[in-house]
Amino acid sequence: MRKQEAKDIALLLIAKSGENFDIFAFDDCELSKDDEDKIIKQIQSECQKTIQKLSKKYNVNFGTLGETKEIVENVLFEL
Repeated sequence: MRKQEAKDIALLLIAKSGENFDIFAFDDCELSKDDEDKIIKQIQSECQKTIQKLSKKYNVNFGTLGETKEIVENVLFEL
């Protein structure tokens, strides 16, 4: 595995994880519902941008992949 592939895999895994952030991340915070929603949408938007960018780079729809193994295999073997 090359350095760039390892970096891309890490970015994809972080982005896929970030897509799943939900309101429970803010349980003990003193944020309004609107602020929580705004933060969640920003996180999801950034994650989706990363996934779309890397999907285009590797010509693989990473948005539909959920398992770490699938992501790693597609980066390493679908070039």
